[in-house]
Amino acid sequence: MVSGRISLNQLISAIENPNIPVDLGRANSDGLILWSISHDEFNIEVNKNTINEINFTKRPQDPREYIRWLSLMRHEMAAFLEREWLIRLNLE
Repeated sequence: MVSGRISLNQLISAIENPNIPVDLGRANSDGLILWSISHDEFNIEVNKNTINEINFTKRPQDPREYIRWLSLMRHEMAAFLEREWLIRLNLE
């Protein structure tokens, strides 16, 4: 809706008719982290303490602050992921 890709009526119809397939597109992945992958031939355990220690900046209520927060959040995520990769590389 916000992006203008679908109308409000299309969204309402999709919610009211969950058995009818509809392509609403995909959302931006900003702010999402893949915590683990589980597969018969590949499995890396996630350190639960690491997840609990993360202190990402919370999204602001004021929409005017969103762009600034988004930039900060991307930096925080990049630093977190870099640190986790270095930890894993040093364990092997």
